Amino acid sequence: MTQTNEPPTIELTRWTGPWPDDDPDANFKADVALYANADPLRTLRGLSGATGIPLGALVRYVLARWASEGASGLLELGPTMSRRLNDVCAGAVADGSVEARLAAFDQLRQMISWLNHPLDHPEVYDQPIDRVLAARSLDSVAAAREHYDRWAVSYDDDIYGALGVVGTDRLVERIVQVVEPAATVLDVGCGTGAVGERLALSGFDNIDGLDLSPKMLRNAGHKGVYRQLIEADLTQPLAVADDSYDAVVSAGTFVSGHVSAQALLELVRVTKPGGGLVFTVMDAFWEPGGFGHTIDELERADLVTCVANELTSSAADGPSTIRIVVLNMVAGSGGQATV
Repeated sequence: MTQTNEPPTIELTRWTGPWPDDDPDANFKADVALYANADPLRTLRGLSGATGIPLGALVRYVLARWASEGASGLLELGPTMSRRLNDVCAGAVADGSVEARLAAFDQLRQMISWLNHPLDHPEVYDQPIDRVLAARSLDSVAAAREHYDRWAVSYDDDIYGALGVVGTDRLVERIVQVVEPAATVLDVGCGTGAVGERLALSGFDNIDGLDLSPKMLRNAGHKGVYRQLIEADLTQPLAVADDSYDAVVSAGTFVSGHVSAQALLELVRVTKPGGGLVFTVMDAFWEPGGFGHTIDELERADLVTCVANELTSSAADGPSTIRIVVLNMVAGSGGQATV
């Protein structure tokens, strides 16, 4: 076989699947597909221009560093900053005095503190995909409230602009099939009001919104489509009376460990007999969150009938990563849901 020193040529392609539901690597593949919307060359082109290092060399460096050491590369100082740090030390050594060394120490401390800025304020440097992935790893109510409060200002641009999410539109299409526009609707995990806004365009005008994040609720209020906004924690009982709404909807709430399928019990409780509960669940969270088991138990208790449980794409060209579920409340089964 002829040996060659020519570097391999690799085309950076966008990959969004598909893959079978029972694929053992489904979670990893979903992560790869999600990053198909990000542009890895934007930062590398800038770094190449600033350092004079060929773009291909930087791509090779990033791949080698990540593949051999994991995602451990945290900060690239670059030659300019390296020289500045070295100059401070060299100046103090040349002076030779204790005062110069102390002054150099203080200057280096300030410079290193500045370099820590990305670590202390990561939201400044996050890309939309980073904020999505952070949301998927939330494991507590406090962390969720803090994350979504920070995210409120750019949420709509991130989700519906940069990432092109269409799952919300598909959810609203199902809601319109379940209840009439005159229905009273509770939008759970309403965020900035995307579902309410789309329902209003379909003629709905009796919509309440509920969310954990005060700043998300403030943005939802600016949409002008909600009768009232409720700040509430879905891991706790809701201060909402039994059988209050013709329909309860929820988009993008069930994505991580801080809200499990147990929250469905409260949503069933506040939905009128004969009404509908329509919600999305990230497919990778379906089993870990206990949704299949909980819905089976609700059906066995004769509280609901599951009329739809379908996989669909979360983005226009993305893989099937979310489920849209439609539950009809069994007539005469109002009151506390217990399974």
